[in-house]
Amino acid sequence: MLVDSELDDMVIGATQERTAVAARSFVIWGEELSKKGRYAAAEKLYQRAWGLIERTMGTQHPMMAEVLECYSDLLVRTNRSATPALTVA
Repeated sequence: MLVDSELDDMVIGATQERTAVAARSFVIWGEELSKKGRYAAAEKLYQRAWGLIERTMGTQHPMMAEVLECYSDLLVRTNRSATPALTVA
């Protein structure tokens, strides 16, 4: 029989897995849009992925690095500097 903490871990794990899939999808779509020069749409997807990971997995999750890397690449392509949130450690 599963105890409450084991059930909680299973639910949290499933939620994080769905979050990771959704965030990864946003990043992939953002990369494709960025390649096509649709930077505003790509930026919105990167921001959605960022927020999703931040809320559910935390800023120290390895997936956050991928999102921030793609977002910073977009900022470089559009000749913009990093937003204050990107420069915070």
